[in-house]
Amino acid sequence: MFSNVPLSGTLPSIPAKAHAHRALIAAALATSSSTIVISHSSKDIDATMDSLRALGATITYNNGVAHVTPGPVPTIGQVLSPTNQAQHCDYSYQYPLLFVTL
Repeated sequence: MFSNVPLSGTLPSIPAKAHAHRALIAAALATSSSTIVISHSSKDIDATMDSLRALGATITYNNGVAHVTPGPVPTIGQVLSPTNQAQHCDYSYQYPLLFVTL
């Protein structure tokens, strides 16, 4: 049975994932370490972190906080060779998305 009464309550939702991706990529390209609060993670965000790790960044993520230390800066003409961590990336489409974003 339905009643004509106002509804109330709360519904948790994650912030725009695109912001987390951009913050992680910017932090991986920075000249010094960064700390980013990512209140809710997802498989996509985890895949972005894995992709950045494979490209040389050091990223730890615990309790909603990501600590990002950029990897070595590539030289002009250098071909980026992902580390063997790339095999742990969950989504094969993440690398092309990462480079399109850059």
